[in-house]
Amino acid sequence: MSKSILALTVSLVDRHKLDIDPYAGITTDISFRGWPARPAPIRMRQVLVGPVHVTHYYSGMPPGLSLVAVPYYVLAKTWLWLVVTPEREKSVHDSYVRAVINPRRMPVEIVEEARRTERGEKHLTVILLNLFICIFGCSVMAGAMAAMFHRALTLLYPDLEERRRLVTTWLFSFGTLWFIYSPAIYHRVFSTFLCFSAFTLALPHSSFNVQHSAFSLQRSALILRALLFGALLGLAIATSYDMAIVAAALLIYAGWQWGKLWPWRWTAVGLLFFLILVAAYHTACFGAPWITPYATRVEGSVAPPLFRSSLFALRPLPSAFRRLFEFLFGSRYGFFFYSPLLLLAFPAVSLLLRARGNSSFIIHHSSLPQVAALAYAIFASLMAFHFVSGYDGLPGEFGFRMMKPAIPFLMLLAPLSYRWSYRYVVPVLAGLSAVILAKGVMFGIHAGRPFWSNYLELISRYGFANYTLANIKDHVMPDLSPWVISAIHLGALALVGLFLWRFVWRATADERQPQTNADDPY
Repeated sequence: MSKSILALTVSLVDRHKLDIDPYAGITTDISFRGWPARPAPIRMRQVLVGPVHVTHYYSGMPPGLSLVAVPYYVLAKTWLWLVVTPEREKSVHDSYVRAVINPRRMPVEIVEEARRTERGEKHLTVILLNLFICIFGCSVMAGAMAAMFHRALTLLYPDLEERRRLVTTWLFSFGTLWFIYSPAIYHRVFSTFLCFSAFTLALPHSSFNVQHSAFSLQRSALILRALLFGALLGLAIATSYDMAIVAAALLIYAGWQWGKLWPWRWTAVGLLFFLILVAAYHTACFGAPWITPYATRVEGSVAPPLFRSSLFALRPLPSAFRRLFEFLFGSRYGFFFYSPLLLLAFPAVSLLLRARGNSSFIIHHSSLPQVAALAYAIFASLMAFHFVSGYDGLPGEFGFRMMKPAIPFLMLLAPLSYRWSYRYVVPVLAGLSAVILAKGVMFGIHAGRPFWSNYLELISRYGFANYTLANIKDHVMPDLSPWVISAIHLGALALVGLFLWRFVWRATADERQPQTNADDPY
C-alpha cells in the first residue's frame, strides 16, 4: 500500500485540500505540479532532468481509495489522539528517513522535506490508520467478497451440491493469490472487489425478470441495480486506472446478458459521476483531465510500465515465448504458478462447446457461457495489456498482482471441471496452493527475495506477516514484535472466516443435508 493514498485522506479531512505538501516526506509515491509542467515518465530512483519549480506535491496514486478511506479516518480520529504524540511522531518519522529516504537517493528537495520534523507530523497517524483499515475495512471487504462469490456460484450452478459450492468458496478465499493481498490495503484489491460486486448485480435471476405484470416495481429495482452497477465501475476506475479494461468487459457482458432491458442511461449516470470527479481531480492537481498522477511521479518504482522507464536489476527476457511462459508459469510472477487452482477454469472451454444442444447438461438455459466468455476476456485483455506495456515485475511482488481482477471470474468456472477433477485433481492443486501461499504469508511479500529462497529464517523476524505489516516493520517500526504482527494478521483473517461462517455456512445449513436420491452431474 502506498502511504500517499492515506496522506491524501488525511489532507482532505484535516486541511480540506488536495495537495499533500505537509506530508511529502512520509512516502515516496508522490507526484508534483510545477512550472513548467512536464508530464513525462520519470525513471525509477532518478531525479527529473531540467529546471522545474515545484509548487505542490500530490498523491502519486489514483484518488478513489483515498476518498473511500475518509470515513475510516473520521472514525479513527476518536481514538488516535490517545495514541499519537509529537514525540512518537518524530521518532517514527526519523526512523523512516534513515531507513528509506536516504538509501533510495531521492531528489534533494524531497529529502530536505522529509528531514524536517513538521513534514512528518502525520506519519504515525497514517501508519495507525493503515492498520485500522486493514483490520476493520479490508478484512470485512474480503469476507463480503467471499459471500458474494458464494452467491454467484448459487445462481450459476443451482444443481451443484451445496458442499461443493462451499468448497469452491473456501478455495477462492484461501487458496488463490487473493488470500495474500486481501487483508492489506491495496488499491487493485479494492477495485477488484468493486468490479465483482458490479458483476453480481448484472447476473440475472428470477426475481429480476422484467415481465408485463408488476412491471413498474421490477423496473424500479432494475434501474437501481443499473445505477449502482455504473457507480461501482466508475469508482473502480477511479481507484485503479487499468480497471477500465475490466469495466469495459463487464459493460459488454451486461449488454449481452440483458440487451435493451438494461437501463443504460442510469448505468451511464453512475459511471460518469466518478469519472467526472476523477477528471476534476486531475485538472485541479495537474492542470488537465488527461494528466494522471503517474505522469509527474517523483519516484516511480511502482508506477505502471507505460508511464515509466524500467530500471529493474532483472534483464528483459530474451524471447516473447519465454516471457509469456514467465507470465503464466514462471516462479517470478507466474499467474498460474502462484494460483494453480485457476487451471481448473480452462477445461470449461471444451465442456461449454460440448454442451451446445445437450439439454441434459447443467449449463442448458443458464448464463454460464456468457460468464465463461467474460472470464476469458478479462484474463486475456489484462495479460495482453501488461505484456505489451513491458511489465517485468515489481520490487517485493508475490505473484502477478496486476492480474488479481481475473482471479474471481476464472475461479467461478472451476466447478465445470468437478466431474473428473473433484476427487483427485482439486486436492492436489489445493495442497500445492497451500504450500505456495503459506510461503507468501511467512515472509510477507518481502522485497528482494525470489520465491525459491529460504524464508524460514524470516519467521523469527516477521512472524506471519502480510504486505502492509512487513513494510511497516521494514521501513517504519523495526522493533514491532513478530507476535504482534502475527496477531494482527490472523485477527484480520479471522474476520474473513467469520463472514464465511455467518453468511455462508449458517445460511446454507439446511442445504448441506445428505441428498440420497439426487444424481450428481459432476
